[in-house]
Amino acid sequence: MGVQLSPGALMKLGRNEFTASLAILVAGILGGLSPIAAKIALQELSPMAVLFLRISVMVVVFMPVLISSRRHLLIHWKRLLLLGFFWTGNVTLFIIGIKYTTSAISQVMYSMVPITVTILAFALNKEKIRPIQVVGIMVGLIGAIILLILSNDPNKQLGTMYGNAIILLGTFCWSLYLVYSKRLSTHLSSLQLTSASAIVAWIASFIFLYATEGLSWVTTLSHISILEIEALLFLGLMIGCVMIFLFQWGVKHGSSFLASTNVYVGTLVSAIAGYFVFGEKLTTSSIIGGSLLLVGLLCTSILPLLRKRP
Repeated sequence: MGVQLSPGALMKLGRNEFTASLAILVAGILGGLSPIAAKIALQELSPMAVLFLRISVMVVVFMPVLISSRRHLLIHWKRLLLLGFFWTGNVTLFIIGIKYTTSAISQVMYSMVPITVTILAFALNKEKIRPIQVVGIMVGLIGAIILLILSNDPNKQLGTMYGNAIILLGTFCWSLYLVYSKRLSTHLSSLQLTSASAIVAWIASFIFLYATEGLSWVTTLSHISILEIEALLFLGLMIGCVMIFLFQWGVKHGSSFLASTNVYVGTLVSAIAGYFVFGEKLTTSSIIGGSLLLVGLLCTSILPLLRKRP
């Protein structure tokens, strides 16, 4: 006989699913605003300065976790160092590339992540790939190639090939992070993994910043505007801490299917916000390339999960 749930348990389950849906929705909205905040921050500070200050905010917030878990983290320090390098690559390449592309296209490029994760999981973890996922991988790659090629034409308003290529490389680093963090998740919590990655990125970003600018960036801090400070705090607190927490909480209490739809929310929010804040426009080329990427996401991530659902 199947397990019978009481009315109270069913109501609690329903509330959890609703709250998880809400958490994923808010995380998607915040993620879509990330390119907007980054572009605002880059108006007065260099990419490396923005990166270091953003992660500094995260480290301050995560410090209690780092202190309380320090012994446990030190046991796995070698693997956490590698994981941190993957995360560092993602945030560094994003803050560099976003300066040379549009907000919406950056989020469309991140729809490559589920596709890349599928490929890496097959190559590294020997996870099975379904025929529909193969189709999705091919369609998604075609979409990414279209966006990269057309971005070489300034009239297409798709950013630059340079910026889009950097963003795409950043999505590869993020995909590596997701695949490798799955291996470590049996030993460490998501919060511990994020905190450890943040401290590695903080040290790396300071080295990058000092190597490129020395301490000249400190002088600039005394002249930055209130809007700049708000953008940095938004990137550090709302994106680095709140968005990650909401996404992880939503996945834990919701479903992988729900989490997979997160990219659609982020892309829509970026497109709308980019239009009103920076006057970025969606063109036919961006719609075609982006649609192919999203179809690839649908085939590689969402359709296989729908088949598993009862």
